[in-house]
Amino acid sequence: ILGRATSVIEDTLLRYFVEEKQKYVIENYLLTADETTQRMTRNLARYIPSREANMVRVALREIMINAIEHGNLGITFDEKTGAINTGAYFSLIEARRQSPEYRDRRVSIKCVISRKGVEYTVKDDGQGFDYHGLLVRLKSMGGRKNLYHGRGILMSMNIFDKVEYSDNGRRVKLVKYFNSEAEEPTEELTESEHVLL
Repeated sequence: ILGRATSVIEDTLLRYFVEEKQKYVIENYLLTADETTQRMTRNLARYIPSREANMVRVALREIMINAIEHGNLGITFDEKTGAINTGAYFSLIEARRQSPEYRDRRVSIKCVISRKGVEYTVKDDGQGFDYHGLLVRLKSMGGRKNLYHGRGILMSMNIFDKVEYSDNGRRVKLVKYFNSEAEEPTEELTESEHVLL
């Protein structure tokens, strides 16, 4: 589990937010994946409840970590399990990051937010994977939980309205639709904003 605590700063411009488009290309740092997902989900609270926006952020972060671990760094199911069980997980990540075979690989993430919804596209530079086979395997597990494997994909399938893999599993598109009755921006100032002027 990866996380970072930060103080909450009220975004006074959020009520005026309408839409945005972003793209980042990041190196294989788990902390950078976390920071990127925080940045790419911060304006979701304009259209959906904060709790739901946080769930989107966590699912997106899991997908980005998958792109780093399994995509760019080529860490297999068995390698990850072994490294976690022996306490060598972060050492494995660092060794792969330094390896000439993997060190130049990047993860790109695009984001489009509008009144209708949000779409994220995450792409890695890895070899791809059999996402159909993985989905079948995850479904066959039924109610059994696996803390190390498949969590990000299952989470994303529960949170997003569409999860579409392409490019041999190197690219995933995640789409979440907002309530069509989302509040329209207003130009009226609140009483506290008048005081600030």
